[in-house]
Amino acid sequence: MLRFAEELMLLLFREESAELPAAPEAKLAYALAGALLMDLALLGRIDTDVRHLALVDETPLDDDLLDPALTAIAANTEQRSAEFWVRRLAEDAERIQARALARLREAGILEC
Repeated sequence: MLRFAEELMLLLFREESAELPAAPEAKLAYALAGALLMDLALLGRIDTDVRHLALVDETPLDDDLLDPALTAIAANTEQRSAEFWVRRLAEDAERIQARALARLREAGILEC
């Protein structure tokens, strides 16, 4: 099953040129961070409301895309908003994008 970050990379991929389109760096970073939070929410690891993001289960998923985000959320002792976490996780967007693309290559979905 693909994670949202992987799906996002596929949506941005231009098959005719075999390249990712130039996207504003901040927008892509925020989209990747949001993708991680969506997966964590669907997997029951976090819950959000208008003001807060709450950790529900900090058990690692053995997933190299999601576990770093889960670990960061679990390590934070203050209650924060989803917006805070999108901004914070977006700082790691290069790693998230690289890992998502690597996973697509490993799965045989994309070729170098």
